[in-house]
Amino acid sequence: MPLINFIFFLLCKMIKLKKNIQWNYVQIELLFFFVFFYLFPVLTDIEYNFNEPRHASPLSESLKWTLIYGSFAILPALIFYYLIKVFLVRKRLMLFLLSACAYLVGLHFYMAGEYYLIGHASFLPVQMQKNALRWYAAGNIHFSVVYMFREFICIMALAFFIRSAKQDKKLHEMSEQQLISELNYLKAQLHPHFFFNTMNNIYSFALQKSEHTAPMVAKLADMMRYILYEAHHKKVPLQNEIAFIINYIETEKIRYKMAHKISFDVQGNASNVLIEPLLLLPFIENAFKHGLEDETGKGNVRLVLFINGREIILQVNNSKPIGYCKREKGIGLENVIKRLKLLYPERYKLEISDEPHEYQVNLTLMIE
Repeated sequence: MPLINFIFFLLCKMIKLKKNIQWNYVQIELLFFFVFFYLFPVLTDIEYNFNEPRHASPLSESLKWTLIYGSFAILPALIFYYLIKVFLVRKRLMLFLLSACAYLVGLHFYMAGEYYLIGHASFLPVQMQKNALRWYAAGNIHFSVVYMFREFICIMALAFFIRSAKQDKKLHEMSEQQLISELNYLKAQLHPHFFFNTMNNIYSFALQKSEHTAPMVAKLADMMRYILYEAHHKKVPLQNEIAFIINYIETEKIRYKMAHKISFDVQGNASNVLIEPLLLLPFIENAFKHGLEDETGKGNVRLVLFINGREIILQVNNSKPIGYCKREKGIGLENVIKRLKLLYPERYKLEISDEPHEYQVNLTLMIE
């Protein structure tokens, strides 16, 4: 029995590794029957010969025995496995009990025919033929009730294991589909929110006939191109996301005319790193909105992005103007927190410090 437990442990591992090893359920079933009817008896014989060397039989003879009787045993086992999947798994208990009784009657005659064929197969060892004929001539049931019960339990376990694995897969697929729907909804909310704020900035410059209007329109065009043609992907290169953030910061520098008090520093190697698009923007946008919008000249925004292997750390610091009134979280910040919970469950850390004169955000992501 420890070996059977080990077999099911391996099957569980195979289901968990399905993304890397493309095992389908038929392959798992075939592996189980091979191990149960071929490998398990061989290992049992080897163990017996090791523990009882005086009564040991040649390995070649044991292999022949296993091959012949294992091959005969697989067919009725597959039939019983089919009955379990059709009736028992679907909770048709009465039909299963009736079919199981008919199966046991048929199994008796099947094994009688098995012994008859083996007993008259001249190419098999003489002792194997004699044993088969002796069992054929016996007037009792041609199988051990206890042994068959153990076999049935193992086959039932396989059937319910496969059923559970299929249900888990369906639940996982439904969960992924729900996740995609929720993310698309959140991103659909984010884009109009971002464009609304940026267009307001350009509109104010246009009213003033400012020379900065054209550069801001050009920056906006680059950002719109990124959102339209790249942000719909599941993940984008971090370098592209950084370029988008730089464009956004440049537009804010023009707007607030405080370039020397706005800094963005990238530390580490961003190449070959992927991230969900527009995930960091709301934190940065929030710093400008609440740190400089009401500032009269002493405000500042400091942004630092660290890339250290599989870890990404974003630090956002912004000053708070004198007489600042605490505001409710904007839609952009609420959405990004929801996205973090969906995309990085137990793989992100968000720390927000709201001091009287400074607002600080520390976001840590563990990427795959």
